[in-house]
Amino acid sequence: MVIKFKNPQWKVTGSSIQTLKGDYVIPFNRLLETTERGTKLFYDWPVHLAEKTWVNLRLFREAFEKALELSKSKVDSDLLNNSFNKAQQLRTTSDLPYTEHSVETNGRKFSFRFSSLSDIANKR
Repeated sequence: MVIKFKNPQWKVTGSSIQTLKGDYVIPFNRLLETTERGTKLFYDWPVHLAEKTWVNLRLFREAFEKALELSKSKVDSDLLNNSFNKAQQLRTTSDLPYTEHSVETNGRKFSFRFSSLSDIANKR
């Protein structure tokens, strides 16, 4: 398996997108699957993975777009942008599990809310 692209969470081979460990695989022939949310159509994978707290959406988008390029898929760019916009909206407005932390320093209290450990790492 030749890795064509890699970032801190995903790798793209000649036939799929995978987590670095290889425990989550999306074959190229499924990249353009769609889903309806309400009355609108979206590419399924961005919206579906927005519901997974362990997924860094920015890193997934990098890998997804690279996979689309390598697979020579005919992509609807408006649908792609709308799908990632919807994914981001789901991530920020959903009831995903989160952890709340508070820190008090010099009489001032700061509160932080994270939906996953990867969010904490990305805030640094």
